[in-house]
Amino acid sequence: MTTTQMLMRNVDEGGAAAHKIWLDVYHPKEKDAEGKKISQGKVEVSFELLPIVEADKNVNGKGRDNPNNFPVLDPPKGRFSFSLNPFVMLKQLLGPEVANKCCCCICTLILIVVGAYLGWSVISTGLVKSITG
Repeated sequence: MTTTQMLMRNVDEGGAAAHKIWLDVYHPKEKDAEGKKISQGKVEVSFELLPIVEADKNVNGKGRDNPNNFPVLDPPKGRFSFSLNPFVMLKQLLGPEVANKCCCCICTLILIVVGAYLGWSVISTGLVKSITG
């Protein structure tokens, strides 16, 4: 199926053509055992062909530069950012749900170790006092 055929099939619910398409991205050196390209991801691409008069009315900057209004490009979401806080890094690496579970497990282990140490200290002190009288 060609890109033109895929664009012609890409119609939104209202019946109007939605001028965007998901394209596979390939690395030129990555191939499988049969020599076929291996998809490295997908990129959503949209475009509109306008007459020069319309294009001059709707001036845009490059990428997300100003003016950013035809169409408005939102800032990227979900990007990884470096932090010296280990809990923030753990949350970014594992996701919030798994990171919260890991933090709960670590806190539980710390409480068990502290409780065992204090419990052993209390028991040994009580034994020594009972023996020595």
